Amino acid sequence: MVNSAEHLGAMKSLVRGGAAPWPCRAGQNMVVCRTDGTLAPCHPWRESGHDWGSVGCPKFDTCQPAEIKQRCSESCFSTVAYMLANYYDIRRVAREVSAQAVRRLRAGVR
Repeated sequence: MVNSAEHLGAMKSLVRGGAAPWPCRAGQNMVVCRTDGTLAPCHPWRESGHDWGSVGCPKFDTCQPAEIKQRCSESCFSTVAYMLANYYDIRRVAREVSAQAVRRLRAGVR
């Protein structure tokens, strides 16, 4: 999968120290499963000693990942989490589906 120009620009901003907060999906659409079967909301937090549960028994508090993401979104830029935030955004999906429908309708009219 190729990164979008927007994503590459945001990565450059991060490297230069000026990354803006972004809608990370860690703990919502993705988790990291450690080798012992325990869970972490994202890759940078995999070494944390916090107990987020295990496979089949998650212990994520819905407010907890939001607090973590506020602190780390300016220093972390996970490509996987960014893609999830961008491509699984319901507004973006609706916009893409409607644009595709318009293109198909225009192609059928000719």
